Amino acid sequence: MLKIGYIILAHQKPAQLLRLMKRLESAANHIFLHLDKRVDGQQFLSYPGMEQIQNLHHLKRFKSYWGSIGLVNATVAGMKEALENKCDYVILLSGSDYPIKSNSDIDEFLVTHSGKSFFTHYNMPAPHWLPDKEINRIRKYYFYLRGKLFEYPIHPLEKSIPRRALNYLLSLFLPKERLFPKNIQPHGGDQWFCITNSICQEILDFYKHRPEVMNFLRFSLIPDEIFLQTAVFNSSNDDTINAVVNDTIILINWKNRNNSSPACFEMADFDELCRSRKLFARKFDGDVTPQLFDKLDKELLYTSDSAN
Repeated sequence: MLKIGYIILAHQKPAQLLRLMKRLESAANHIFLHLDKRVDGQQFLSYPGMEQIQNLHHLKRFKSYWGSIGLVNATVAGMKEALENKCDYVILLSGSDYPIKSNSDIDEFLVTHSGKSFFTHYNMPAPHWLPDKEINRIRKYYFYLRGKLFEYPIHPLEKSIPRRALNYLLSLFLPKERLFPKNIQPHGGDQWFCITNSICQEILDFYKHRPEVMNFLRFSLIPDEIFLQTAVFNSSNDDTINAVVNDTIILINWKNRNNSSPACFEMADFDELCRSRKLFARKFDGDVTPQLFDKLDKELLYTSDSAN
């Protein structure tokens, strides 16, 4: 029986998180849950029904600010646990995602595409980004201070006096441009992935033997959209690279995006969710449209289960 390890990154809405995990759980599957260290973990751990989830593992918690290295640390922790539990596939999701295929459909898809991994990738800098916008993610320094994101060097038109003062102090001992570790070509792509255990192992080996890459990414912006792709596509193993499908198994709603974030699916999107060949969708707000989960469970997921 295929064993899938789901890494779930969560920071809010314990009821919605529980619903997601109940949908994914099975005797074979394992769930590796990371709760952002900035939130009260007890509200999740004590939530009614949470203790009944099969094969649930709680990962070491990291502060997971948007665009920070904490998200990478959490993902790596989940990957290590997945390998220790001998999972065949490792899938990264957020707590706001939801399956749009049944567990049996997901198994069938992975068996049909046995040995293949799914995540988007490209050489940095990517042509679809605005000039200099993406490459600055690794050329500049980025870090959080008291919960606020800072960059160095700052934009020339920055007006904030505290930021300008900090920029001056940093200029006394930091170069104005960072250089990626030698002999490593940076790659980017979406954060979310579905990978085989063999590629998972190669990624962990890469970061074990090339610690300078992880150290560099600590002060980069959105390193969770760099670390996996860079590890895989700097591999000397052609089989690893050839096993990657440049696609995602997650349907993402960019139609009414909220700046850099995708929009939440609504009831009006139900037909699109049904038509999609993707396995999961992101993202959902169970407080706003709980009936959409009910409709997916009743008319899509349960129908699919009974059909198999």
